[in-house]
Amino acid sequence: MTVDDLRLLGDRLRYGPVPTQAKKVYAYLGRIQDLLEGIPGAVVIRGSVLDACAGCKLPTQEEAIPRFIQEQLTAYIESRRKGRETSVFILNDAEVIVRYRLPMTFLYSLVGDTHAIVLCVARGGRPQGWKPPSYVRFDPSDITNFFAHTLGEQCIYQASMED
Repeated sequence: MTVDDLRLLGDRLRYGPVPTQAKKVYAYLGRIQDLLEGIPGAVVIRGSVLDACAGCKLPTQEEAIPRFIQEQLTAYIESRRKGRETSVFILNDAEVIVRYRLPMTFLYSLVGDTHAIVLCVARGGRPQGWKPPSYVRFDPSDITNFFAHTLGEQCIYQASMED
């Protein structure tokens, strides 16, 4: 899959459902502007994994953090696209999904023929204000490998990742 394929999907979603066999969950590792330039603004919803958890206190037990993020993110996505017939949800800070080892399956229940989610990964660094659990490592190649392994062709890597 390429950025052009995502642009085509976005264009088709402007007019209604887009039935496909594949789940519409994608990872995009590249310049966000390159992605946004071709997807029609009418279907784009922008958000962030970190914003989904903003204002909520992280659980004190390390093993509870993944479930907490999953629940917050699910509610966040559903509330942001409420009333929209179709959408392409551009979700920044997706490296948190990898770093906290969230199962990708929860995202599959949030898409279908009418909605898509594009997980966008920023260049390196750790999220501001978040202290990761002891089992979390911050290696950008691990993030790339995770999305390439779990999403296969639905992982789109652009050579330049500078904004």
